[in-house]
Amino acid sequence: MPKINLLKKVENLFRKLRVVTMSDLCEAIGTSSRMTVFRRLRQMQYVTSYTHAGRYYTLHDIARFDSDGIWFYDDIGFSQNGSLKNSVTYLVAKSDGGKFHFDLERQLRVRVHNVLLDLIKAKQIKRRKFEGQYLYLSSDKARSTKQLEQRDHLSMQARRIPVFISESIVIEILAEVIRQSKRHPRADQVASALAKRGLPIAEKDVMSVFDHYDIEKKTADSHYFDT
Repeated sequence: MPKINLLKKVENLFRKLRVVTMSDLCEAIGTSSRMTVFRRLRQMQYVTSYTHAGRYYTLHDIARFDSDGIWFYDDIGFSQNGSLKNSVTYLVAKSDGGKFHFDLERQLRVRVHNVLLDLIKAKQIKRRKFEGQYLYLSSDKARSTKQLEQRDHLSMQARRIPVFISESIVIEILAEVIRQSKRHPRADQVASALAKRGLPIAEKDVMSVFDHYDIEKKTADSHYFDT
């Protein structure tokens, strides 16, 4: 089959399904060779998912990237920056006040712990303790200084605003604590787990509940909420 026809078949498949796998592409072209598929893809502006071990593909003009260059098709994530490492580096460097671990996991909807460690070792980003947790910053000294200044400013403003946590949110937090009780959960772990279940509760709110119920001490002693 002429190359032009094969390319048209591939494009039509993308237009129909929006997101495809290598198996889909092989079937459309009529080959079992991944190299043959990639030769066709190189003639198109395609994007590989940073989730699901890069199993999914879409065309650049199909994706509807947000202002941070991220697009989700169901739970499949694509980034204008390509890989997860590149995406994390970009988001950290772009942010006005740096990024916490929870911020990145909530935004990218995947675990980023190992990626952050790799980027720190490679000096592509840096981190600093901020109010008891690591804040990830640009590797550029001038940029990271501005990020810290902005984070300090935001933190001071937040402390002036009374925090009200609804009963329903408190219940969700306590329920997650019980689910994680065997491993003595931390506030960041609880916040991350809730975010993955579609409940983006700020870590500071989780910490407020921890403080009120003295959870860190009680989980260590295996006594729960006997106030």
